[in-house]
Amino acid sequence: MLAGTSFAETINVPGDYATIQGAINASSDGDVIAVAAGTYYEHSLNPGGKAITVQGTLNKDESLATTIDAQQDSLHSVFTITSGEGDGTVIQDLEITGGTGLNEGWGTVGGGIYLENSSPIISGCTISGNTANYGGGICCNNSSPTITGCTITDNTAFDLGGGIYCYNGSNPTISGSQICENTPNQIDDSYTDGGGNIVADQCAAEGACCIGSGCSVTTEPNCIAAGGTYQGDYSDCNGDPCWQDSDSDGVHDADDAFPSDPNEWGDSDGDGVGDNEDNYFENYAHGACCVSSGCHNLTETACAGMGGTWLGEGGSCDDCPASCMGDTDGNGFIDIQDLLNMLGNWCACP
Repeated sequence: MLAGTSFAETINVPGDYATIQGAINASSDGDVIAVAAGTYYEHSLNPGGKAITVQGTLNKDESLATTIDAQQDSLHSVFTITSGEGDGTVIQDLEITGGTGLNEGWGTVGGGIYLENSSPIISGCTISGNTANYGGGICCNNSSPTITGCTITDNTAFDLGGGIYCYNGSNPTISGSQICENTPNQIDDSYTDGGGNIVADQCAAEGACCIGSGCSVTTEPNCIAAGGTYQGDYSDCNGDPCWQDSDSDGVHDADDAFPSDPNEWGDSDGDGVGDNEDNYFENYAHGACCVSSGCHNLTETACAGMGGTWLGEGGSCDDCPASCMGDTDGNGFIDIQDLLNMLGNWCACP
């Protein structure tokens, strides 16, 4: 009954095979090549048309622990995927570096990864420190890979496409990735025959970020996450609005809710009244407090505690409605409930 049935296996490197290519050669469709943490000095890794996963290891903090370094060995890509591989072939969680590209006669292509007539999935990888004439990081020739969650940075193309170069009808789909600081171009899709449907989240530009009374240079997302105010794509903080304090209250304008009022800078409850004034009224300001038993000179907080109506600092008791001494529950009527309240408290006054 089991004749002809095969089961996917996990092949460990270096546990089962000393090299990644050796494990690939021994694999079958559906297998996972699990590469342990460390640096592996290999190049021209080729799945040979197999629907397999070549997967690195992550550290506890989710950073990459597995590096494949081609060591700038002349005229070799780190990965060469050219046998019609589809989305069953996955390159995942690897740092790919040191590739110099496959020599096509008219130039080198795909320093990190060269794809020809193939559309694998490339996920969670960092592709950096690779070079080629075309596509320092990745070169796609009639290929439409799915690239997700990758960082493609610090790669060099001597002609076109420092990060990615696409041609001959290639149409990759890129999402959740950062493609930046490659030379000379981040993504060169102006030379694609198929339109180059490239959608990627570029590395955010760094600029001045005001945090409290200080300024630091970081990306806008990092600035916002730290509770700062992003001021734009400045090269440094010199002369930045972070340092301006128009009312000389010690709080810079970027963080001052009242930049022209030296007595106010915060508005915690968003009521348009500064925190200092709010605190003064709450703790110190007295005024007429109208309650059913009459009128008292109280702070707003104390008045609210008695269920009264505060008429504001300087308010007059003359503006309170006439008291109704028998209205013990304050509902505006003297009724049986007021009598019951009185009987319930029947006793000698202290």
